[in-house]
Amino acid sequence: MGLLEVAAVKLGETLIKSALEAVTGRELFSELTANIGAVFSERAVQKLEGRKAQRSLQHIGDALAVRIRTQYGHEFRGLSEDDRKVVVNAVSETFERLQPGAGLVISADLDPQKFEDRVREQTSGPLAEMSFSQDERNLYDLLLRMSCEEFVTIVRALSGLGDLAVPEVLDRLTGLSRDLRHLPVRTAAAIVENDDTAFTKLYQRYVEDELDTIDLACPDLSLATRNYSLTTAYLSLPARVRERSGASAVVRVEEAVAKLPRVLLLANCGCGKTTYLHRLFVSIVRRNLSSDWVGLEGALPFYLPLHRYAMGNLPTLDGLLDALVPDIIGEMPKGWVRRRLDDRDRPSVVLINGVDELPTERRPVVLAWIKKLVSQFDLPLYVVAARPGAVPSAWADEASFDVVELLPLGPADVRAFIRRWHEAIKDKLPSKANRVEVDASADRLLMALASSSALRSLATNPLTCALMCALHHDSQVELPGGWLDLLHLVVKALVGDRDPERGVTDTLPVPIEQRIRVLQDIAHWMITEGMPEPEVGEVADRVRHLLGNPHPGERAVDDGRVLLDHLAVRSGLMRIGADNSIAFTSTLLRDYLAAMHAVSGGTLRSLLRESHLPERQLLVVMAAGHAPMSRAEELVTTLLSMAEESPDLKERFHVLAHACVRVVPGLGTDLRQRVEACCGFLSPRDKLGAHTLATAGPLVVDVLAEQPIEELDVALALIRTAVRIGGDDVLPFLANLASDPRPEIVRALRDAAVEFDPNEYQQVVLGGADRVE
Repeated sequence: MGLLEVAAVKLGETLIKSALEAVTGRELFSELTANIGAVFSERAVQKLEGRKAQRSLQHIGDALAVRIRTQYGHEFRGLSEDDRKVVVNAVSETFERLQPGAGLVISADLDPQKFEDRVREQTSGPLAEMSFSQDERNLYDLLLRMSCEEFVTIVRALSGLGDLAVPEVLDRLTGLSRDLRHLPVRTAAAIVENDDTAFTKLYQRYVEDELDTIDLACPDLSLATRNYSLTTAYLSLPARVRERSGASAVVRVEEAVAKLPRVLLLANCGCGKTTYLHRLFVSIVRRNLSSDWVGLEGALPFYLPLHRYAMGNLPTLDGLLDALVPDIIGEMPKGWVRRRLDDRDRPSVVLINGVDELPTERRPVVLAWIKKLVSQFDLPLYVVAARPGAVPSAWADEASFDVVELLPLGPADVRAFIRRWHEAIKDKLPSKANRVEVDASADRLLMALASSSALRSLATNPLTCALMCALHHDSQVELPGGWLDLLHLVVKALVGDRDPERGVTDTLPVPIEQRIRVLQDIAHWMITEGMPEPEVGEVADRVRHLLGNPHPGERAVDDGRVLLDHLAVRSGLMRIGADNSIAFTSTLLRDYLAAMHAVSGGTLRSLLRESHLPERQLLVVMAAGHAPMSRAEELVTTLLSMAEESPDLKERFHVLAHACVRVVPGLGTDLRQRVEACCGFLSPRDKLGAHTLATAGPLVVDVLAEQPIEELDVALALIRTAVRIGGDDVLPFLANLASDPRPEIVRALRDAAVEFDPNEYQQVVLGGADRVE
């Protein structure tokens, strides 16, 4: 920002500050961002509302700065930049010296011309001391007249501010932006290229600030962890490219999009579509693109969040930015959008987000609108983001779009994400001690992740990883033990909590609790009937029956398919296949929902009859954690009895009982001791013991990390157990042993490498062992 532009921004802020002082009758801080805190200091305003008001004031200040630039930019080009800067600063000093107060404004009857006369009377002395040339004096007069008009407009809009509720204040600020847009521009010059450039900069700065902040949109989170820097936290995501030519490859999303002019970006809820589009916008504005990009130097990104058009008409070309930048849209020169889209020297890109966030019946209209926009403007890049199922498969071919699908995070991605998330939180903290505590929180979470297969199953996309980080940092859940609480909050967020927080219109007349109950029933039915992917019509009939017989306080809904489609597209918990089948996208969350149904529906006994099956064990554990204490004690006691009755399966039942005890912290001491007495085999000392433990079911993976490894024979036997179990789930346990300097441990870890994927094993496990000679 040049010195002249700095002066213009300063004058805009001075006008707002002086007007606020006149309205409130008190002197405020010199910084604009502090003003709102002073205005509301005696009121219990929510921090979020205060931040909105701050942003509104800053946007108004920016808008004023644009109007100021139009004055000195057209008719006074004979003046040097330094000369114009001196004049602009002189107008700022006039208002700073004036300290007008309410009396001066009222005495002028809130009339801009009378107010200007009063200002000139009070400041004639200091002005006479300024050795202005005639052109400088003319510019001063023009800017002072405009500033007085704007000052009176602001005072009118904010009068009575102290008596208003905060939402009314925010409405006033929005109305003020509109009023300022309609003030006449005091210049005879036509709108020229410099105005386009000025508005382009204003638009980029306005949207860049907005998009460079991640909002998890989860009402259960504190503001400290809900909002943080996108630039600091961003992690490049894995993606699969499916080109129209038939080619397919797995690369990072930046590499994929950089090579394609038209991209349909598909991903389920929480997989990073919106975050990626925001990151791309910010990178283009900051000219921070990688070498993969060609032809986007100096490009201008247009970002269209479609959820803002859920209930209204789609925008015209001139109204393309109306919903995104309402506070500054009045400063946009006429025809600016078309000129930018037509500009071949400085190309534009269009980023369209949220086809799935529109009602189903409106999606064909918006897809046709996008095709028309693409045919009208041949731009170097269009990206349209949606959840699978919201866009018909044939549309991409018809519109000449290639498909890029975001993939689940791998183990290394998850660890990197956790570190970056905590770095973003650290950036907000002034205290070194607090920043050290954030690092410690990250370390604890990574250790919890290594010891819990359930957490690893959950942490497969940016949203669930971020929620896990935030809830753990807020101490709302203690991990790894409190992973069931985490699942509950994640389900709430996916099913409906986040949409209202993000401003997405939810037209479905079904409360969140009722939606969750439907999901519980579907999950339990799929499991008990052995149908992981039933036909969607059969499930819709079941949902229709459930909604037609609601619980007390719930609403009856006729069409089960409407709810099913909504859950599949919006929650991301389910997906509808091309063969018209439906399935849960996460086995862990499906089992969690089924476990909740087993407890509330009284089917725990039938669940226990299948508890020896590997695929039922985690479900039993989740049921124990969700059940009332008396039911949980009965469940654990039954497992111990089943172990006595089935010698061939006793270790499996004992491991299951041990896992249940871990998620029911209030369990009676006697019962806990009974379980512990049965679990001596969890610390094997030889090959036979390792074999016995490895065959005790999938829950053994989490047990490994709990065992003492000080004794060499136990540590070696646990490595044998992990190797016999196999799979990626045991790698975190082996990685924890990698820093052990004992040669026998190092040798055992290296020998085990042949049983695993060599690249993953090298990356996850041997990084620590290779330090040992």
